[in-house]
Amino acid sequence: MNRTESVRHIVTGRNKILYLLLAAIIVLMAFAVGAFASDAPIAANAESAGTVTVHVYDPNMKYGELGGWFWIKGGATGIHGVIKSPTSDEKFFKEYDDNGSQVKNAAYTFTLDFTAAEIASLKSGVQFGMLICKVKGTTGGFDDRYIKETADVLLDLSSAFDANNHADIYYVRKDATAYIVLEEALKTLEKIISATFTAKTAKTATVSFEASMPIAKTSKATLLIGETAVATAGVTVDSQNPCKATVRFTVAFDFSKEYSIEVAGIPTGCGVNKTALIDDADFIKTFESAETQNLKYGAIYSATSTTFRVWAPLASAVKLNIYESGIFGTPVKNRYAMKQMMTQSGSWGGVWEYTLDGDQNGKYYTYSVNNSGVETETIDPYAKACGTDGLRGMVVDLSSTDPKGWKEDAKWRDRNADNKK
Repeated sequence: MNRTESVRHIVTGRNKILYLLLAAIIVLMAFAVGAFASDAPIAANAESAGTVTVHVYDPNMKYGELGGWFWIKGGATGIHGVIKSPTSDEKFFKEYDDNGSQVKNAAYTFTLDFTAAEIASLKSGVQFGMLICKVKGTTGGFDDRYIKETADVLLDLSSAFDANNHADIYYVRKDATAYIVLEEALKTLEKIISATFTAKTAKTATVSFEASMPIAKTSKATLLIGETAVATAGVTVDSQNPCKATVRFTVAFDFSKEYSIEVAGIPTGCGVNKTALIDDADFIKTFESAETQNLKYGAIYSATSTTFRVWAPLASAVKLNIYESGIFGTPVKNRYAMKQMMTQSGSWGGVWEYTLDGDQNGKYYTYSVNNSGVETETIDPYAKACGTDGLRGMVVDLSSTDPKGWKEDAKWRDRNADNKK
């Protein structure tokens, strides 16, 4: 064997040793990763894909005009749902007599597909959102496609999924609430879905309402403040929609009171919304005084305390929610019932407030507003800063955000006559 051949054999032998060592390392790494994975908790993306079926019951049975918009709160986009006829085993239905004819009204459905990551998110408690709307178009954005009928309906589906990652939601059209338990949902098929004051005079108030069942033409409705009945009158049923009616009560309407309505023959009543009356002269006089308009709102910060103040004249209650994080989905730390702030004359001008002692700089917050029995969590419209996606307000010491030399710049700014106008 010559010198060249000897060198070639040596190199070849070294290569074989290197290849064997590399193979052994790969095997050991694979073993280590497998052992680690077997002992580690199941990751969120190990969840399998799944489905959500939304069962929608329309008391007026106009299913052909319905569309749906669905989303996961905080997600990047939503889903346009396609409504389908009920199957023979649909369990969300009602049978009743309609002027001598037996009717079976069964819910139509939207079935939505979600990825494994989305199912994991819903199971963790991130809210599922939906809007069941009247369709007006098939292209464009939301406003081009739909006529909105309610506020956003949000649900926690963390306990709703079965072993196959399927969840069911039950909803009555135009209701403010949806359900994940069929037995609870069936009770809503005999209730007043919504009620709104539509007009008032010095001695009367008119209410328009809709029910989840046909309203008898001979029915009488009762207006209540708390549990006390203040007026009773006969209803006028809509000629095009037997589940809709109006009633005119003889009563001295008071904006500061919370009203509800009950109708004979329908087991469950509901609160009466006052939103349609906000342009009424009495509303403006009561809630839009100069004193109310000139107040400071939002999170009014100092190093020793922060006062949270919001104008919500139609709310029956407002809660302040305090968070440590601005990221949606992180838990609430504390919750406080806000108080009505009285004006100098001793009346209430629609303002709610609450003061927290101590330095609250950097804390995040929202309000839970109860309006006609429906509680909605929302960011403060007067927030000076916010968390991720603008879903939570932030308490901020604005003086700490001033850049170097800000006070000197402010002096020059104040010398400018245009800035004093």
